[in-house]
This record gives sequence, structure tokens and C-alpha cells, in this order.
Amino acid sequence: MLLGPWPERQQARPATPDPSSTHQPRNPVIGVRKPLEHPKATPYDGPMDEQEWGALMARYRDHLKAEKALADLTIRNYTTDLRPLYDYMKMKGLSRLEELDRTILRAYLAWLIELGYVRSSIVRKLSALRTFLGWLVRQGVIADDPLPKRGVMKKETRLPRFLSQEEAARLVHSPDPSKKLGIRDRALLELIYGAGLRVSEARDLDVHNVNLQAKEMRVTGKGSKQRMVLIGAAARGQALPVIFFSLMLGIVITTLGDKSAILIDFFGALFEAIMKLVQLVIWMTPVGVFSLLTWTVARIGLASFGQAIGGYMITVTLGLAIHGFVVLPLVCVLFARCNPFKFMHQMRQAMMTALGTDSSSATLPVTIECATQNAGISKRSAGFVLPLGSTINMDGTALYEAVAVVFLAQAYGIELELPQLVLVAITATLAAIGAAGIPSAGLVTMVIVINAVNPGLEAMGKDTIPIAAIGLIIGVDRILDMMRTTVNVWGDAVGAKIVDAIGRR
Repeated sequence: MLLGPWPERQQARPATPDPSSTHQPRNPVIGVRKPLEHPKATPYDGPMDEQEWGALMARYRDHLKAEKALADLTIRNYTTDLRPLYDYMKMKGLSRLEELDRTILRAYLAWLIELGYVRSSIVRKLSALRTFLGWLVRQGVIADDPLPKRGVMKKETRLPRFLSQEEAARLVHSPDPSKKLGIRDRALLELIYGAGLRVSEARDLDVHNVNLQAKEMRVTGKGSKQRMVLIGAAARGQALPVIFFSLMLGIVITTLGDKSAILIDFFGALFEAIMKLVQLVIWMTPVGVFSLLTWTVARIGLASFGQAIGGYMITVTLGLAIHGFVVLPLVCVLFARCNPFKFMHQMRQAMMTALGTDSSSATLPVTIECATQNAGISKRSAGFVLPLGSTINMDGTALYEAVAVVFLAQAYGIELELPQLVLVAITATLAAIGAAGIPSAGLVTMVIVINAVNPGLEAMGKDTIPIAAIGLIIGVDRILDMMRTTVNVWGDAVGAKIVDAIGRR
């Protein structure tokens, strides 16, 4: 026989247990040892019985389904890949699985190659054979696994073929949205690529498993395994809710008193770690900027690129000049009732320091000194407003980020509608609050603005602004950063002047 009788056959074919055997077989379904006496297998004369092989495969399928929780198609593939082993044993006159050894398995491998199986098919059959032999060892049918642990043919490693961003975009936009089937196909394609679903998972998705309020859906995959997939804003990681939550959390932490020290130390250490990581990335920035600018200039031409960058720099400079020489002086006159240009002259040392250091935080001691000694602002007002302003009052940065995102969109041929422009202005203002008082911090927070605009562009069927587009303006950012830092410090001084004037009334 192929294996010897199974426990349920003992009544029909009684046999005397082998007293020398200490083995206790395991239940083929749940894998728990049972105190059953397993008769010793007897040799089978003649060719291997098809019925016995089928019975063995039935028990093996039960094991795969009950213990491995594999899908029906996977189980069928396992048993199909084991069929050549049965054919080979029958051809060689092998009647028992205990007769399998390394020599026979090497010959079996050579026989598969002679039959013309490709490498991937042979590797798959050997993998199925290894799993099958391991099950036979656990069942006590064979003493050990004759298949070598190493040195067996392995599947060759190849890089996967994947769609480029342009190919994926063409595929998603290929259905006709004017037809119902086109809307359905578009939704399925976006669901598959956006949520990382298999085609079979998208096909079997039930509408009752989609929770639009919680922005999540329950997906059933291979082996009836379930997982939760985020959709909508939860999956996109939209920036505005995160910024708003961070602001509210910071406000609440300030009300906790001494209990907030642990949280403040934690977020301070986290901030320092992130800044260190950003500095490490900045070390590699010149190489990335050079490569990106080389590709851009080669694509659109040096004259066109230089003209576009020049227009961008002039726009930012004019915006900062209007804000610094018109808006802020007007606010100073209306609320502080003082000569704004005389006050600007008194703060000139701080503004020049900001222009040179390109950092609001580094300029803070000079700003406080100028405000208290030259402008006559009380130490109480200056000590409260100026440190706070150097952290959250980044009006020049907000103006710069809004102009920069619009420029990047135009550089990639993307037209922003009025809703997107409003969103850019709001997000740039909120993102500037979280910008650090260090050089070029606006480039980091600009990613938040771009990520906030892209979902709206996707919903309108337009191309999105790539994050890598920021590299186009890094080359001229230093000059613009010096000017916007000066405006930031000037805005902090105006705020301190207004607070001090209100406090004196």
C-alpha cells in the first residue's frame, strides 16, 4: 500500500500494532495527537493505486483547509503540483512513500526538467512537495524529510514590471465618464490602485463593508482573511485636520501647568530629531537639485526656464515689499499710533541681522534688544510677543509658499481654480505657523500645501503637483528666504509694538 491503513480503516482491516514503535499519530485535520494505534504499513505489490492516492490527497486537502486556512484555489494548486510525484513513483514502481530519499528526489527533479517544465514551475512543485513531506513527517508516515534544506533549485529573482505614473494615469482615465459603465470602471480602477486591492478583492467587495462615516472598509482577501482599508481623507492624510489638531493640542498643553513638562520635553526632543533628519537630507540636496534642474532645463530650454524663474522671483519680491512697506506700516499706524518708518529705522539692526542669518530664531536676541532699547517697547511685551512671533508669526513665509505653489502648478501646466487658490492661501498660512525659525524651513512645510491641493486636482481629473517639483526653486530659495525672514522679523516687531501700545492705554 501507499501509506498503510488509516485509523478509520482499522476496523475493516485489523492489524497488530508494532510494539517497537513509540509513535503516536496526529489527527490529520486539527493536528492534535491522539492515542491511536497505527498499524505498520505493509508493502504494496503492483502499481500504485489511484484510489489510495486520491484518499491521501483528500486528507491533505482537509489539513490545508483546516490548519492553514488556504483558499480553495490554492489548495487545488498544491495537490495539482504533487501529481507528477505520483506519476513518477508509479513509473518507477515505488509503492511506499517511505522509499523516497534524496537520490530518488534528485532523479525526480531531473525527470521534471526532461519533461520540459520551466524553472518557475519546477520551483513551485518543489515548494508544494516540501510542504507535503513536512506534513507526512508530522503524521508519522515518514521518519524525516528527505528533501535537502539547501541547494534545491530556487526561483530566480526578477524585478517586477510595474506601471509608470503616466501609464497608471492613462489607465485610470481611459474609461468614458459620460457612460454608466465608464463611471463604474473608473471607480474600480481608482479603488484598486488607491487602496491596494487585488482584482478579486474588489470584485467580492460588499457595499455593507464600506463605512463612509468612518472612512474605512472591510476587505476579505486570500484564505478569508480580513483587513481594514482606509479611504477618503483618512487614506490621503490631509494636512489641514492634522495642523488644526496640532494647534489645539498645543493650546491645551499650555493649560496643564506642571503636568505638561513631560509632553513639552517629548515634543521638543522629537522636533530636534526631525530637524537632525532634515539636515541629513539637506546634505544630499545639491546632487538632487542639480539633477532635477538639468532635466528641467534640457526639457524646456534654458531661456524659458530662466525667464520663468526670474518672473517667480520678481513676484515674490514684490509681494514681500508690499507686505513689508505697505500692509505692516498701515497696521502699525492704525493700532499702535506711531510713525512706522521711524519704528522701522529703530529696528534696522534686527532686520539686517535677519537678512544675513536667514533665521528668525537666531535673530531673536537682537530683535528683543532693539525693541526694548531703541523702540521703547516694555520688556514684558517684548519678552512675550517676540519669542512667540519668531515661532508662529511667519507672514513672509506664508506669502512665499502661496506664490511658490502657484508657480509650480503653472510650471507643470496645471491651472488652479478659485477653490484651489483659496485652499493654497489657507493651508500656506497654517503651515507657516508650524515652520521652524531656521533657514529654508518653508521648503519643508510647502509639502503640506502641495498635499492639500492635490486631492482637489485629482477630483477634477487634473494632473497633480509632484513633490519633487520643489527642487525647481531650491536654487533661488536662499535669496528669497533672506527677504522673507526679514519680513517675518519686521512683522514680529510690529506685533510687539501693537501689544505694548494697547497695554499702555
